[in-house]
Amino acid sequence: MVGLARQQAAGRARIDQAVLGEPPLTGRELQVLAMFAAGTPNHAIAGELFITVDTVKKHVSHVLGKLSAANRTEAVAAHPTWACSPSTVPGPDPVAPWW
Repeated sequence: MVGLARQQAAGRARIDQAVLGEPPLTGRELQVLAMFAAGTPNHAIAGELFITVDTVKKHVSHVLGKLSAANRTEAVAAHPTWACSPSTVPGPDPVAPWW
């Protein structure tokens, strides 16, 4: 799962530059975002990417700043890859007619 998240994040770097404008997330920041979106803890991210936990924390800090997010959940919700519209939220359709 982590390998898949890494591949998907690497392919999104160019998309982010067009969608998010300046400052775009770097390829490594996208990898870290994808991994923490999947619930991967910092130490596992560090091991998978062959970087230190402190470096992971720095990448997380950059992602939060660039997406104007207070925490990881807000960052995932703010990124266009994972942002949901009401029609993509699981469960009953929130805009379905009452009849």
